[in-house]
Amino acid sequence: MKTNIMTKLILGLAIAYPSLCHAQSSKLSGELDINREVALAGTSPTLTWNITYPAASVTDVVNIGGDDEVTATKELDVEVSVLGGASQFRADRRGRRAWKNSQLDIRVGGLAYQNIFTGQQPDIKPNSSVFTYTLKPNDSINLRSRNNNTTTTNWNPWRDTGPGAANPENVVVLANGDTPPSNVPAQDQSSIKDFLRPYLKGGKVSIGPRDLIYLFELGHNLPNSYGGGDMQDMVVLITFKDPKNNNGHGNNADGVDSSNPGNSNKTDSDPTVDDEIR
Repeated sequence: MKTNIMTKLILGLAIAYPSLCHAQSSKLSGELDINREVALAGTSPTLTWNITYPAASVTDVVNIGGDDEVTATKELDVEVSVLGGASQFRADRRGRRAWKNSQLDIRVGGLAYQNIFTGQQPDIKPNSSVFTYTLKPNDSINLRSRNNNTTTTNWNPWRDTGPGAANPENVVVLANGDTPPSNVPAQDQSSIKDFLRPYLKGGKVSIGPRDLIYLFELGHNLPNSYGGGDMQDMVVLITFKDPKNNNGHGNNADGVDSSNPGNSNKTDSDPTVDDEIR
């Protein structure tokens, strides 16, 4: 009996590496060589192959405009976290420095801005998301931030991204491996705030391949402000992920998640547990 080696090989690769069947969209490439087209039963052909996987990059899934407006090129889940906000008043006569209040707003898809954080540095929880959303292709994201000057009702101007930004130099958006602006103390480790230190290594940004980090200077008007600014008044991390292909089956005893029941016809026995994140 003769066996078509190429047919078996294609089927095997489709099972083991399903993304190879969508090489155009995933940008996988490779070479395959077989020393014979047909083999008799009991004989073994020689196969050699080389698969090149694309380097993961946030720019594969979003476009970053010259005004730092970020636009999704595909459907994506987005998570926003506040890493830190080093806004403080000048020290009083006893050397004490009080934290300033800061605000962070987000605008998605051209809709109105919505507030996602208001507070001071001690209120920030860097390991928690302040905003989650599922982006559609061509949805844009813009951020804006400000801090208070003397009281909570006396705010400094907004520093924002996107078309019409008043002080575009006051916000910078960086991806993994980028070099921060010269006013960010990337080399002088003693000047980097503790919350930013893990994300700068060797003078480069060190974050996930599908992350973006936003650095805001809220207290100075850049680039011509006397004394400059260190771009650490508000630091935000945005992570982009492929959406979950969820069929509604959770992973608790009943196999149902009330937050996304999908096609299941069962009742969630424990609706207090979000099975999607377990």
